[in-house]
Amino acid sequence: MPVADIQAMSGLRIVACVNTPSPWSLAARALFDYKQLPYQLGEQIIADENQDLKAWTGQNSAPVVAYRSSNHQEKIATSAEAIALLAERLEPLRPLIPSDSQQRAWMFGLLQALAGEDGFGWNRRLMSLSMAGIDKLPDNIRSMALKYDYSDRLAAVAEQRVAEILQLFSQTLAQQQADGSDFLVGDAVTAIDLYFAIFIGIMYRPLSDEYLPIPSAMRVGYELPSEVLDAATQPIIYTHRDRIFQQFLTPFMAY
Repeated sequence: MPVADIQAMSGLRIVACVNTPSPWSLAARALFDYKQLPYQLGEQIIADENQDLKAWTGQNSAPVVAYRSSNHQEKIATSAEAIALLAERLEPLRPLIPSDSQQRAWMFGLLQALAGEDGFGWNRRLMSLSMAGIDKLPDNIRSMALKYDYSDRLAAVAEQRVAEILQLFSQTLAQQQADGSDFLVGDAVTAIDLYFAIFIGIMYRPLSDEYLPIPSAMRVGYELPSEVLDAATQPIIYTHRDRIFQQFLTPFMAY
């Protein structure tokens, strides 16, 4: 649905990237799907100006989650942390944020490392842009790259940063398994499990199209082997990804 149409609506609305499996958009939607909260879905076009979205929210990227409870009160969330908090406030009976303070802090730290600035997704995107050749990209894609602070210097260290984050998640899962838990934080599914499965499922050795359809041009970039990343990734990464998909993300949403 066009952004201009959903802007005036009340209730819950999510603006998500269309025709491309953006992990940021899909993971945001997964939180509200898990909580069984209905929403109107608005369209954001990747690498486009998205002028209506920018006029409404101040940014032209997705996801954007908006909730209006009255004509005078509207909450807009754009970061993974803010989106998770909004989802929790709207439906606390299907929790995705731990009640324990230490577990809560650890979950939000992992969420930033995965989906935040300079995190796993951010640096995998830098790697993909670098492999494609920034000077060979269409003007709109190059503009998007610069919006996300692309530079040859940052691209050169992106692989090592991704490896460090994969190692962090490998170690976390191993410790959780040793403690008898099947989840990244605590003893129940949280927002980080859903985000993790989707980000890993798309951005490193992606799942097959049977589980998560990915355009071939996008898939090729994320399937390229990396000795550095493979060395940092333990099999438990893929075991956890597959378990979360099977238990909480199947059948997968259309985009």
